[in-house]
Amino acid sequence: MRRINKKGFVLVVSIYVMVIFAVLGITLSAFISGEATGNSLFVNGLKALHVTEGGAEYAILTDLANDFDWSDNDGDSHLGVDLGEGEFDVWIASSSPESASISSTGYVNRGNLFSEVRRQAVVEIQRFYEPVLNNLMYISGRINMNHATGLASGAPLVSGSDIVTGEVVVDGGIVEYESIVMPTVDWNAYKSLAVSQGNYYGGDLDISQSQTMSGVYYVEGNVSMDNYVTINGSLIVGGNVNMNQVTGLYITPEVSGHPAMIVGGNINATQIDDGYITGLVYTGGNITMNNCNQMTIVGALLSGGRVSEVNASSITLLYDPLVRQTAFIGSGSDISITKWTNI
Repeated sequence: MRRINKKGFVLVVSIYVMVIFAVLGITLSAFISGEATGNSLFVNGLKALHVTEGGAEYAILTDLANDFDWSDNDGDSHLGVDLGEGEFDVWIASSSPESASISSTGYVNRGNLFSEVRRQAVVEIQRFYEPVLNNLMYISGRINMNHATGLASGAPLVSGSDIVTGEVVVDGGIVEYESIVMPTVDWNAYKSLAVSQGNYYGGDLDISQSQTMSGVYYVEGNVSMDNYVTINGSLIVGGNVNMNQVTGLYITPEVSGHPAMIVGGNINATQIDDGYITGLVYTGGNITMNNCNQMTIVGALLSGGRVSEVNASSITLLYDPLVRQTAFIGSGSDISITKWTNI
């Protein structure tokens, strides 16, 4: 009987076992490596998506949030901006003052042939405005232009009472006895602007003859004006504004989206000769502009009281759609995302 060489048999079996374990090891290693690569791509994909979102937010905050005419932002871009563990490219497209499209691409490991991950999104945004700013005049009480001459053009006159137009030509329509709800004013926002510019007054302010002022002025008390005053900015007043028997008054906001005047009390402007105001004029009380001559307002008038322009001659009230962009009024200037598309 032939004897079996057990040592040779054991050697062959050992070789087979080693080969099997080697194959299993290689397979397991490849599986683990593939899973790790997949996990890495997944994690980096999330990172790239967050970078993409950050790019869109960056464009909104940097270019659009404080800009009230987006049509001039068409083509603006920020390229290769670092954010977290990646970077982004972002472009703005806009042909309207009130809407824009933002294309944002986020990268992780940008430029690496094997590990670069990128995500892209297109974000549509819209700025919404306070509805009452679609009117030339929005007045809680009576609008009285008896024995006045001139023009009121471009948008409706809306009153919670009756409207007397006198000889003023009105081409934007008249709405009487409407339910009037005055929009709120963010007084603190205007106050902060004035403080930052060094234009805050805790009491009253007397503006002397031939004075020129620039910026946002916030006055807790009353304001009085003399002749030939020029304000290249905005006047925010907690009390009353008195500019009776004044010659030469010119108010033009320095920044788009800012008002001409926001007044908590009354505006007394009787017998103004040669006045020109652009922007929104808002008052919680009455507006009195009797016996004015050559008075022009390009913007809109909002009043929580009444408006009187009796015996005024050659008054011109022209609606400017830009008043809809006035900041810190009611629900105005809210930016909303209307559509988000991941590509």
